[in-house]
Amino acid sequence: MTVNAQDIQWVRNEYLAGRTIDEISIDTGKSVKTIKRYLAEAGVLNLSWHKTKEENNILKYLKSKNITKLYQLVDKL
Repeated sequence: MTVNAQDIQWVRNEYLAGRTIDEISIDTGKSVKTIKRYLAEAGVLNLSWHKTKEENNILKYLKSKNITKLYQLVDKL
């Protein structure tokens, strides 16, 4: 699935203007789950089941430093 930054921004703006996720989903033809992902990418929602690009980049960086467990990160602080 290709995510367009303009689509994310549009969904964010509509949501912040008071539209519901269901309304946005119907208008765009995208699933409610996809709309929630867009809102997570925009920093509006926090979803436990979805990593944003930023969160994924942080995890990749930590892995590149051989930090794969929380206690390893705590030991570095």
